[in-house]
Order: sequence, then structure tokens, then C-alpha cells
Amino acid sequence: MPRPRVISEFIPSPLSSPLAAAARVPAIIGEGATTFTVTEQVTKGAVNGTDNLAHVALSIIRIGDYSTTKDYDTVTDYLLTGGDVDWSPAGTEPATGQKYFVTYTYAKAAADYDPKFYDNFDAVLSAYGPVTQTGGALDAAAYITEAAQIMMGPGIGAQRLIVVQVAAAVPGAPTASEFNTALAKLVDPVGPLSVDPYYIVPLIGRLSDGDVALVNASCLGHAIQMADPQFLKERRIYTGQKSNSSFNNVVSAATALGVDANSSRLTMMANYDPQVTISTPTGSATVTLDGSFAAGAVAAYRSTQQVSQPALNRLLPAFNTFGTRFSSVQIDALDDAGVTVLEEVAGTVRLVNDVTVRVVNDIEKSIPTVETRDSLIASLRRRLKAVFIGLRGSPSIPAEIERETDSYLDEERGNGDIQAYSPSKASRVPNTTTKFQVTFSYFPAGEVLEIKVRFSIDLSLV
Repeated sequence: MPRPRVISEFIPSPLSSPLAAAARVPAIIGEGATTFTVTEQVTKGAVNGTDNLAHVALSIIRIGDYSTTKDYDTVTDYLLTGGDVDWSPAGTEPATGQKYFVTYTYAKAAADYDPKFYDNFDAVLSAYGPVTQTGGALDAAAYITEAAQIMMGPGIGAQRLIVVQVAAAVPGAPTASEFNTALAKLVDPVGPLSVDPYYIVPLIGRLSDGDVALVNASCLGHAIQMADPQFLKERRIYTGQKSNSSFNNVVSAATALGVDANSSRLTMMANYDPQVTISTPTGSATVTLDGSFAAGAVAAYRSTQQVSQPALNRLLPAFNTFGTRFSSVQIDALDDAGVTVLEEVAGTVRLVNDVTVRVVNDIEKSIPTVETRDSLIASLRRRLKAVFIGLRGSPSIPAEIERETDSYLDEERGNGDIQAYSPSKASRVPNTTTKFQVTFSYFPAGEVLEIKVRFSIDLSLV
């Protein structure tokens, strides 16, 4: 017998008010380069003397002439002394009065760790350094740049981004306390345009396992605090788990945080090891990221959605695949824990569980807003089955159709179609009401009979 077809749609409520995309700016908190690299023009002073630089240099990358291809050698020709260029060695040096260039690094100041607003990726790249990796793992100094590249890149295209760099005393090993210091800086608006972040994404991959839990809890606390009448600012936290996590760890973390109960404030991504191909100064490489990058991709995508824009087959082109894929049973368990799952359909990473909803006297998460074969969300499946059980004995539903329907709905993977059209949760004021209507149609083979079951649920978008 043919498969049933399920079609679902959201009907906007007059109580719902659109929240403009301009008010949904994502922010990332994480590590970046701790130094700036600059090329400065210098005029040569006295022979064998010292030429001062505009900043205290930590390292000199290159010194060369403008008029020739001549480069000068460290130790042989010059030294780095007290942050300046020391020409005391008995080597070659420019003539007095000659202009030459120095490419060097210098340390960021305290103000460079304050929140910054960006509307183009090149500015982020300049401020936080290139993407680099070691042995298939992203370098700590590249976290901010890689996240920004994913979030502002093709296919996702966030137009604006707020960045807060964590001032880690030990680069590559930040602490929860250092993350919380950076988070606290997001209480006030950012930049000359006084932009408030809406989505906050902590890049947790370099934290210890215990500190990941502390940072996620602090971020949730921040969102709750900012909704207080003292501030009246809505914040949404999008986060994940480290790349060495597991299914059980994700469920445990979500349970400990109360993700399901706090769904209006916090979204946790289930996928913890997305893989990407990155371009580095030394060539291309495939690296495994952590769940916070998946969270950043979804937050950035939602920041671009327009009111009532459907997310049909929404691709996340930044990701190649996932190192770990969840079984259907695991997806149901993650769904029950309130965790958002990205899936891979035909080798392409897609955002298939795009809207989180709250139902009166029942909580259901992650109703799909894309058309996909392979996925029936457990909560929807249970409701449909309940309806058909309630119709048992009706003369218009033969027993064989009942059996076939039950079998289909019990499958953890079917070939049915789910297609949902929804206003983005990101584009709506929290706790506004809309209706979710489902039509279940069945076309028995060789018969004209069409059986439809239709019901609606009042939902509160969160």
C-alpha cells in the first residue's frame, strides 16, 4: 500500500508580533589571536642605532627595503631590543634617512577584548587573525575567525556580528571565569550604533569539561537576567558540547541545564563534531569542530530569516559531514530532552528541526520546518497514531488500513513527506500564540477513497 503523506503548516496568530531581523544580531564569545600583525614604514636613524616602532613589538616577521627586494636578516643585521629595531650588529642596514618597512606583531590591549560590532568578515579577519589548524584540530587563536566565517559566509550570510574575545591568561586553555568576564560585557549595547545582541554563542571547545557546564549555565543565567524588568532585553543562548562528547553526555548536559524547561532562553545543539574544510595560510585542511560551531551556524541562519519565511531544505553549506551520526532512537531521546538535532540527508548537512514549540500541558520540541524524506519527529508521530487509535472501529477505516498506518507510524525511519511552513521562532516575540495544523491523508492503492485526519494545536513560540 502507498505511504501516507503528512502536511503541516503554521497559521500565524494575530497575537504574534514580528521581531525585525535588524534586532536579531548574533554574538560570539571565544578565543582569537592575542596579537596584531602590522606593517609599518620606518625612517632609518643613526648608523648602528635603534629605530623606534609605533607599538612595542613582540616579534619581527620581516624587514625590507621599499625600493629593492632586499630583506634584512635577524641577528646578522638587526635585533629586537625593547620592542624596537636595533641595528647594532655588524651587518647590513639601510642608509640613514632611507625609508624601509617592518612587519611585526604586538600585544592586544585591554580595550581590544571589549565587544566589537562587525558588518563584514574581512574586518573580523583583520582583528582576530587567520584560520589555522594543527593535526586536524582548529588552533585556539582561530576560533573567533572560523566561527565568523561560517556565520557570515555563503549560504548562511549573517550581515552583522558582535564579537567578544576571551582574555585567557593561558591561551588555548580559557577558564569559565574568563568566559564569564567576557559575557558580562554584553550587558550594555555595543558599538557606535548601540547594538544589542539577540543570540549569544559561547565557543566552548577549549574549556575543560566541567567549565563547559559552568559557562552554559552562566549564559542561561545571563539570558534570564536580561529579561528582567531592569533590562527588558531578550537574549537567546545557542550552545553545544565539545567534540569529544557522546550521545549520553549531550543528554546528561541538557538534563542538568533543564534545556527543555528553559527552551525559551537556551538552545543546545546535539551535533558535537561537525567537520569542515578550511583554507589556511599553508593550504586546505579538514578539521573537526565542536558543537558550538553548529550552534553558531543555526543562530546566524535564524538571524537572517524573515517573518513567515519557510526553511525548506535549508542547507548549512559550511559543514561537510558529522563525525558522529545519531540513530533514530537517539534522535527521539534528544528530542525529548529538548536538544536540537541537525541531520545529514544524502550527504548534505541540513537544518531539519528548525522551530522549537511549547504546547499547553505538554512540551514538544523541534517540529520540522523543512521538507525531508527520512524524518518523522517522534512527537508528531505519536499524536498521529493517537488520532488513528481513536478512530478504530469506524466503518470508513478498514482494519488493513489501520494496521498499515500503525506500522508506518511505528517506523523510526519512513519514506513519508513532512513539509512544514513556519514563521521563524527568531522573528517572533517570545510566548506568542500560533496554530499548528496537521492534515494526514491516506490514498489506498486502487481506490478513490481518501481518508483525512485533521487537528490543530495552539502553540506558544519560544
